[in-house]
Order: sequence, then C-alpha cells, then structure tokens
Amino acid sequence: MLSLPQFPDSHLLTHSQMQTRKTCGRKHLFAYLLGWRPEGTSKPLRIGSIIHEALDQWASGAMPADVGQWLAVQDYEDEYELAVVANLVKGYFDRWADSDIKTVASERQFEMRIRNPDGEKPSRVHSAAGKIDRIVRLPDLRMAILETKTVSEDIGEESDYWLRLRLDQQISLYMLAARDMGFDVETVIYDVIRKPTIRPKQVPQLDSQGRKIVQYGDGQRVLNKNGTPKQSATKADGEELLVRLETPGEFSDRLADDIARRPEFYYARREVTRLEADLEEFRHELWWQHQDIKIAKREGYHPRNTGACDWKGRCPYLPICRDAVIPDEIPAGYVKVDRVHQELEL
Repeated sequence: MLSLPQFPDSHLLTHSQMQTRKTCGRKHLFAYLLGWRPEGTSKPLRIGSIIHEALDQWASGAMPADVGQWLAVQDYEDEYELAVVANLVKGYFDRWADSDIKTVASERQFEMRIRNPDGEKPSRVHSAAGKIDRIVRLPDLRMAILETKTVSEDIGEESDYWLRLRLDQQISLYMLAARDMGFDVETVIYDVIRKPTIRPKQVPQLDSQGRKIVQYGDGQRVLNKNGTPKQSATKADGEELLVRLETPGEFSDRLADDIARRPEFYYARREVTRLEADLEEFRHELWWQHQDIKIAKREGYHPRNTGACDWKGRCPYLPICRDAVIPDEIPAGYVKVDRVHQELEL
C-alpha cells in the first residue's frame, strides 16, 4: 500500500479538501494526501487571493487609497492583470461604500471538532477548519457571515449560480463554525464579484496626425482618389488596416468605464438562508465525509472520476493520473508542499 506522508495540518479537513475528495479520489490523493501541487499559482487563484486580501484590509479599516497603493506592488502576470484587479477592487469600494453592513470580524480562522451527531462523540482523527471572510452585523441587527467570491459565471438574479448556493455545504460549515466561536450568526450574505468578460483588444494604429493607417502588402500606404490617406481597408484589394494591442492604460480605462456603466454585472449581494434543519443535515454529512477520508487513508482507496478530468477546465493532475501506478517520486512539473492547507495559518 502507498505510504502517505504526514503534514502538520493532516488532521484538518477544509471545505476545499472535502469537495476535492467528492470530485475525484485520485485528485484528492495527489493534492491532499501526498501534497503534490502544480508548480506556480494559477491565474484565477492569484486574482482571487489578491482581491480577498485587499477587501480584508478595507474591512479592517484601511483607506481605499492605501489599499490601492498596496495593490499596485503585488505580483501580477502583467499590467493587464493589474488593471483587472485594481478596477474590480475600486468598483467594489464604489458599489458598497454606503452599505449599512458593519464588520464585526474579518478573516477569522477556525478549527472545530467534528462530532458524530448521533452520539456527539468527537472524531479522534480530524477537525474541520477554514477561514471565514467576514462576520457582520446587518442593518436589522442580525449577525451574519459575509462570504466573498470571485467568479467567472453569470451572477444575474435568475442565474443558476444562486440556485446552487441553496445546497452549498461551505455555508453550513461556516455557520456552525461561527457559532462554535461564539458568534450568534443567523444567516449568510453571499458577496460576489464577477471577473470581466472583456479582454485587451486590437486597436488601429494612428499616424502623427491621428489618422488610421491602411497599407498594401508591400507597405505602401493606400490613398483615396483625392490623395488623402484611406481610413478603412478593402481586403479584396489587398489592403490592410494596421492595428496594435491596446495599452494597459487604455484597457484599464475601458474596463473602468464598463464597471461604472453596469455595476450590477460585476457585483451582487444576496442573502442565503440556512434553516436549523439544513444545519442538522450537514452535521451528518460532515461526519460521513470525515469517515470517508479516514477510510481512504487507511485502506488506500482513491478511485478516479473520469467525469471530472475536464470539468471547469482540464484537471492539473491529468498528466500523472493516466498511469495506473502512482509515481514513487514527485513528477516533473509538481512540487511537494510543506502543509496541505495553504490558505490557513498554522
């Protein structure tokens, strides 16, 4: 049987780990039991992490200008990515600046005993862990969890995104954890940021007088009959309009204008109710998910789910999952982490 290393946080179960186990047993083995992760941070994770940190600073009392300065010196793929993050954060500040929701606690980490709901006997193997974005006081004085997500999908009122949240286990876990820490939370506010669908685009090159440049394949400029430079190309005649990629500044201005014109496309907040019956059901689910992972570790049962190989993009473990035998050494392109829950502070 495969020998599994021990990590300082192997005893913790997060929502992400449990979701990974349910998605694919082999992916769970690679990511959480062996601690193998693809080299580098993927773009979506990087953008989401930076935005979360910026919003935490704001919730903790930092001024928007100071947050903006912090954003400017973070590690980005390029200046276009900086433009996306900076504009989304600024738009968020503008959208919710007048909100009556008051922050009680921000980025609150928890570790909660997992108990058998049929006997309240705690697990001797695992505890549930995570980090709650914010605990807030609503205008009607109810206490709530405010969970911020950065997504790529439609967040309109009728989208399936909100329908799925009715079943989301993370909400139930965080409510139970907040109560375990002494916060009398009654509900959850989902605070969603949608990433832009617009991308840097090609724009016409201009000459020194601000005119578009149309030329033939040999580089000769195309002129109208009156001798003035032509401003549109006729491809059938072999003409070509010279273009260039818009600068990061131009892209930033265009994105800022789009966010200002339709903020509802980018930002949404909605209450997601959890009944006591929902929480009781989740207590059972949490116990059995813990049992499933415990048995997987003991028995070495890590089944593949081939339906997840290209779900929401190609699985990063597909190159090493295709072989029946698990490699003895860390494959090229992967690194072994020191702890499996990188989002938590130990």
